[in-house]
Amino acid sequence: MFNDSESHNHVQIEDLIENAFEEIDPAPSLIRIINNHPGYEDIEFLIVDAYIRAIERMPSRGYALPKALKKLEAISADIDNDLASTVYFNADFSNVEASEYGPKNKFLMHSFISGLSIKHNLAQTTTMYALIEKGLDPDGARQKCESFSGITNEIFVVGACIQVLLAGSVLISESAGPNYRTTADIVARQLKSRMEEGVVKEKHAHAVLELAIAHADSGLLANNDRDDVWTLLFPPPSTH
Repeated sequence: MFNDSESHNHVQIEDLIENAFEEIDPAPSLIRIINNHPGYEDIEFLIVDAYIRAIERMPSRGYALPKALKKLEAISADIDNDLASTVYFNADFSNVEASEYGPKNKFLMHSFISGLSIKHNLAQTTTMYALIEKGLDPDGARQKCESFSGITNEIFVVGACIQVLLAGSVLISESAGPNYRTTADIVARQLKSRMEEGVVKEKHAHAVLELAIAHADSGLLANNDRDDVWTLLFPPPSTH
């Protein structure tokens, strides 16, 4: 437990970190906060928490925020450990927030955060890749994913499309590791099967599935990875 002085210091640092993530590039302020509080243990937890809240609050900024984390070289290992152990798909996915399609869907947000991490070479876990595989082939024998039994196949597929569009070029590279590295042809074939099955019904999600197929058909080239997938899935009301 914090004493009064430590509690005040904790809140103060927490506020400084939250404010940093409101800036166009949070990295300079975050580096300054880290340097000014060298004795503050576990500051990475506050930074990761603020990072996730910033993405959830405004997903359109999510494409820039991972770059800020990558610049925090002094605590990069600690940040990666926290992301891997407490963030990626570490949530209760048995409730309505995970089963209903929409911008508040917890599984889709985790897929978005996961795809950003893969794209920007932040911490990665086997669960992240396993769930991409699950979305590409929901009924495949390799990935049962019992702990995600409340997720519909549509949500699984859309989650995979998010990550394919964000970081498809990484999925076919050595960075994906020998167990989960795939090919553009395999991804295209799997996504086309999901299209033929009619798994994805919501119109914006269907359009994103078509884009993911086109990305795979063109070889999952890095230049064709997208940075607008969340906006494509959930466009502002004025663009409907």
